[in-house]
Amino acid sequence: MHRVPGSVSEADITELFEHYCKVVPERVTPLVKKHTKNGDAGTCSVFFMTQQHADLAFDTLRGKVKNDSFGKPQKRVYL
Repeated sequence: MHRVPGSVSEADITELFEHYCKVVPERVTPLVKKHTKNGDAGTCSVFFMTQQHADLAFDTLRGKVKNDSFGKPQKRVYL
């Protein structure tokens, strides 16, 4: 995940997946925060038990799928 607002914790991210996707992440790495022109933001990784759990979580999150600069699908999610 990237562009995570600086006020969001790992617990908030876990809760997002549990509440909206009904999929519990295996682990959320600590946010690596940096200051941007729009305020503090961070990045982290979210790990799931299986690829199927990760796919289900991604598919269940609301948002339009767009490809990133590497051609991988991503969704913009507002917290």
